[in-house]
This record gives sequence, C-alpha cells and structure tokens, in this order.
Amino acid sequence: MTGAAAACESLAPMRRALTAAAVTMIAIVSALAAGGAWLYRPRHLRAEIGAFDHPFATGDWGRADRLDVDDGAAAGDRTSFYYRPASGTVRVDLPFSIRPGGLRVSMRATTRIRATVDVFAGSFRLGQALIPPGRWERSPGPWLNHDVDAAASAPTPLDLRLVVRSAPLVRRTQSELDNPDLFIDRVEIDGAAGLVPASGLVLGVALFTAATGLIAIGIGATGRGAVAASVVVATLANVALRLGPLSTAMALPRLAPVALLAGLGVALLLRATGVGVRERVLLAVLVAAGVAAHGAVAFFPDHSPPDLDIHVRRTLDLFGVPLDYGSLLRYGSQLPTASQDQGAATAALGERTLIPYSPLPYFLWAALAAAGLDLYWAMTVVNTVAAMAVTPLVWLAARRVWDEAAAWTASVLYVLDLAVWHHLGRSHAPAVLGGALGTAALLHLAGLSDRLDTTRSRLVAAAALALGVLGYSSLVVLIGLFGIVLLASLALDARAIPPPSRRGLAIALVVGGLIAGGLFYFHYVPGLWRGASGVEAEPDLFPGKTFLVFHNESRQSLRLWVLGLWVPLGAGLLAAPIALRRARPAARPILLSWLSAWALLMVLKEPALFPKLLRWAKEDQFVSPLMDLMVGGAVAATAPRPLRIAAAVLAIAVAFWLEARDFAYHANTLRL
Repeated sequence: MTGAAAACESLAPMRRALTAAAVTMIAIVSALAAGGAWLYRPRHLRAEIGAFDHPFATGDWGRADRLDVDDGAAAGDRTSFYYRPASGTVRVDLPFSIRPGGLRVSMRATTRIRATVDVFAGSFRLGQALIPPGRWERSPGPWLNHDVDAAASAPTPLDLRLVVRSAPLVRRTQSELDNPDLFIDRVEIDGAAGLVPASGLVLGVALFTAATGLIAIGIGATGRGAVAASVVVATLANVALRLGPLSTAMALPRLAPVALLAGLGVALLLRATGVGVRERVLLAVLVAAGVAAHGAVAFFPDHSPPDLDIHVRRTLDLFGVPLDYGSLLRYGSQLPTASQDQGAATAALGERTLIPYSPLPYFLWAALAAAGLDLYWAMTVVNTVAAMAVTPLVWLAARRVWDEAAAWTASVLYVLDLAVWHHLGRSHAPAVLGGALGTAALLHLAGLSDRLDTTRSRLVAAAALALGVLGYSSLVVLIGLFGIVLLASLALDARAIPPPSRRGLAIALVVGGLIAGGLFYFHYVPGLWRGASGVEAEPDLFPGKTFLVFHNESRQSLRLWVLGLWVPLGAGLLAAPIALRRARPAARPILLSWLSAWALLMVLKEPALFPKLLRWAKEDQFVSPLMDLMVGGAVAATAPRPLRIAAAVLAIAVAFWLEARDFAYHANTLRL
C-alpha cells in the first residue's frame, strides 16, 4: 500500500464520523423545521378560487375566467379578479384543520338567480348563505361577501363542501334554472382559535429539509455545506408558509421534489463530464434554486396568464386528433384545435395557408397529462426545468470559450435572464421549451466547434440542431439564418477550426436541417410557397409597434422592451467586441453567426419584408443567452481583480432587479 493510499484509508473513519454528524444535524434541523410549521396557527386563510385549476378546489367548478368590473359592481373591493362558476356540490379542501371555537366562512360571490349555499365541513353542517340576485346590465355584480358563522365543537379537517341550489322568488324558465350563474371569486376562512396545519403539510416541510441536506451530501458537498443547505431550506419553507400558506402547501409536494431532482440530475451529468466536485455542487445548487424560484410563479394565487389555458387545451386536444395525414398537418399548424376557443393565431395569420407551428412541446405535455399531472402547474414547472437545464451548458461553453470566471458570470446572468423568464411567466410555453432546445444546440456548437471530427460528434450536433429547430417554429428561421451565415464563414475564412471539424459543422447543419424538415417543416412548404404572400397581404389586425429603430414589435415584445430588455441587450452588444477578442478563435464563427442571425431577423421582420410572419418570432430569447455570454466574457477580461468582481456584481445586480420586477409582474397576471 502506498503512502497516499494509507493516508486516505486513515482518514476514512474521520470522514464517516463527519458524515454521521452532518446527517444527525440534518435530522435535527428537519425536526425543527417540522416543529416550526406545526406551530403556525393562522387565524385567516384566503383561497382564490378563480386563479387557476388547483387541487384544493374540486367538484362542479366551472372554467375560470377574468372579470373587470366598475366600482359599483365591485362594492368597494377589487375591480379586477378571477372567478369561477359553481353549481351542484363544489369542494374546497385545504391542508389545515379547524380547532374548537368560532368559525366563519365567507364567499365573495354574485348570482343571476337567487341562490342558497349550504356549507359543510366534513359531515358537519356549518350553515347556509343566501345570495340575492344581482344586476347584470354591463357586468355581473354586485360582488359581495356572504358569511356563514358557526362554532366548531371538535377538531375537524378543513374540507369544505358548498352545496349550491337555486332559490328564485319569481318564476324562472328551465334553461335559467339549469344555468343559475353563481360566480365565486374567493372563499375565506376565519378561525377564532386558529387553524392547524395538516400532518401531511408538516411532514412535507420535514422531508424537503432532510432531502436537501442528504442530496447535498450525496453529490459531494461538505457536511457543513449540507447542513447549511438544510437550514436555508427549513427557514425559507417556514417563511413561505407564513407569507402564503396555501401557495406553499400547493408547491411543496409538486415543485420541491422537481427542484431537488433537477439539481441531482445536473450533478450526476456533470460528474460524467469530468467537472470538479466543487463546481458541480455549486451548479447543482444554482439549478435547484432556479427551478424552485422560477417555477414558484405557477403557484401564486393570481397567476393565470391567458396563454396558459390555450396551451393546456391544445395539449389535451392532441388525444383526439385522428391519425390521418390531413388531421396531423392541421394540428401542427396555426389553426385552433377542437376546444381552443381563445387566442386563435388565425386572427393574425388567417386560415387559408397552413403555417407550421411545431407540435413537439405538446407531445411532452401530453405525456405529463397521460401520467395524471395537472398541466396548469406541470407545464410551467417542466418548462422551468428545461430552461434551467441550459445553465450547466452555459457554464461549460463559457469555460471552454473563455475561462471559469466568465462561466460563472454568464451562468448567473442566464439564471436571471429577463427574456427567458419573461416568456415563462407569460406562459409562452412552446417558446420557452423550444428556446431551451435551440439555445442548448447553439451552446453545444460554441463549446465544441473544433471537436466535430468524428461521426458520433457530428450526429450528436445534428440531432441537437434538429431538436432545436423542431422545438419552436420561429427557430427554423433563426437557426436557418445562423446556418447560412456559419456556412458562409466556413467557406470564406474559419481557419481557427480544423478542416475535419469544419466539415463536421457543415454536415451537422445540413443533416439537422434535413431531419427537422423531413419530420415536420417540409410538409408545409408547398402550401407556404403558394400562400405566404397572401398571408402578408391580408388585413393586419394587430399592427406592429415601434421601439427605437425596430418598427414591427408585437405587443408582447414591446412590453418586454419597456420592462428593460434594452439594458442587457445594450450591455451585451457593448461587451461583444471585448468578449469576441478574448474568445477561443474556434468559437468566434459560432458566436458571430448567432449574433448575425438575430440581426438579420430584425431586418427581415421590418414592415417592408415579412412583418406578419415574423412579428411573433420571440427572437429576444434567442439572442439574450448570447448577451449573457458576451457580458461574462467581457467581465472576465476586466483587470485588476477588484474591478472585475465589481463589474460582475453590478451586472448581476442589474439582472436581478430586472428579473425580480418581471417576476412580480407575472406573479399577479391581473396586471396584464
């Protein structure tokens, strides 16, 4: 046995002792976290019924919708809110229990026909609310609070059943009685003695805390670091429970495991690539924290972006699409699906010409639905995982193109990228998933442009490009432009890339395009060839807006510019000369082609060329990760070290401010 091996063997008992001590501390922290959750005794809970389809509201609830009423109809309360029709028996099952004492259940509601609502907690009848008919001249109202007061004699789970019955005082037609139009905005519960968290909720806090610490140890974190991670999670879980008890209770069993598994998956994959322990632990923490933070937007009580329902319906309609060529071609176009009654793209692009709208994301979401997941939260959470999975690719590419300092700055900037996470919060779901696939493909090429000299490496690059192009329809244009510019640069001057890798790049671009085209896009070419000019010639119902020198911005793009997109874009463009000068020569053609593709699309979407077809291309999230790389590369070139650290902190602080403001904007989509 060598001296080094003997030394390692002698340290093994110490490592085991330290690990055992860390596990013991994690168990103690988990118990304290559970105790803190159990000691929480809220006297008031507010369930926003109309916000989105959440697991606490079940039964005969109708489809949620938004309503904006005048001050008179609002009766002194908020004038914009989400509501849901209720009929028959509906249920509000909250993860709390009622303690003996006074109890009040209050509903903000309105109805067209006089109605009664009998309120039960389990089998115990709390009482009845009588809701008089409202005035519906311009909008339903007035929206008043209707209270049911009772006294609980024993601890009871907070499982409310609301039995709705029409009780008209004048004769009504049968059709009116069949549709009584009882609309409910929210249900509030007040318990004089406080409400006790359910055992499942308390156990969830403990398990989340313990799993965080144990996974941290498993991926290589020190015992001290693992305990610190569990302490942070325990603290955040208890704070979140007190700030938003129902949102936290919804997110804990749905978002928390996904975040932990995402971090674990990143650590395992990076281990296979030879990344050091410290780096992969930090990246795993960054990804897990990003999934938890960005994915949390789906569980805020007033987060219900209009696009979410559109994509959920398109996904569920996939199960009913006939397996003939014409039906599949129609589903993969801009035409609305069977149940999609809102947000039809035909209003902007017409119906005569089928325009490809890639169904690849819908296949993934359909698999989630088939597994029994509720797409109203699962779609956003899975998209968050997909977008955050790009983070280690940013780090790997930036480290190879520049250095590790650039990699960390670029990675953190990507986690705070305004364009990427704006589209997630707005539920531009296909754009988010497709954007992640497209960005991953470009990062793969940027990091390995001089290593595409084997058949396997070329096929992997081609498959990545094909997936990116199939992920979102505008990427066929953006990555197509990227490919054209890159092929031209390879033909004219790309001496920094070895000839075998140059051929590999060309092969990957061509093969990737052929795969994506053969599987999907080529099937629409005949129709587009005949009808694309007709699409542009039709009346423009949604004319483009102007921002600075860009004259064809959609309403969503203009909002993003106003929210501050010009700041990271301007910083990235200013940083580009410095970053490109320091970049590995073999990566420069990729980076320049990436930037050129965005610039060419901005020209092509101008009013004189293809304003309607390209107005909604989401090119901002195509270029924004490149800007993160440019800023990271330029910051890493800054000297001396204190100035470099200050530049990185400033860039990250600005990105954090922009993203935090945008997150708050989407956490309550009533602002849209």
